[in-house]
Amino acid sequence: LGVPTRAANQQQVQCVVNQSALTTERSYNYTINIDYPPQSVNITLSEASKATVFLCVADGNPQPNYTWSRVVQPWPGSSVRAEGDKLHLLSLSSELNGLYVCEASNPYGRATGSLYVHTSSETSAACWVLLVVILCLIVTAAALVWYWRKYGQFLWNSIMANHQFQAPPQVEEDEPGTSRF
Repeated sequence: LGVPTRAANQQQVQCVVNQSALTTERSYNYTINIDYPPQSVNITLSEASKATVFLCVADGNPQPNYTWSRVVQPWPGSSVRAEGDKLHLLSLSSELNGLYVCEASNPYGRATGSLYVHTSSETSAACWVLLVVILCLIVTAAALVWYWRKYGQFLWNSIMANHQFQAPPQVEEDEPGTSRF
């Protein structure tokens, strides 16, 4: 087998003992157990849950323990719950925004993975659109008031006064079978 590697972990081997003092050859089956630190932490969205749940997964032997933390900011209270390898986002709001770290550890080492959460509500987007529309209306109204004060008339009256609208001339059509010379 050579140098033990994590790839050899849980492999079945057989030890065969053949010695002149034994009347028969003896065989012993073993499962190799190789301990190693957690490797490459992956964080994925759980497909098994209707709620928003992230799973932290790392390969290590013995099985790693998982600890979730939040970088720089305090833990967002009752909106988030960490249970072992799972991070439950209980209510989606902007207070959840931030960087979360999952640390996988066992007696032989540790590894970390990170997840950046950013949520924005559609209500928030609608408010911004409404704000922009209101600002456009205010700017337009201010421009019309300025024009009225400067020229003493509304812009529409000025446009209508500069254009003479006339109906197009009526063209009489000849009756079928007659012609004009």
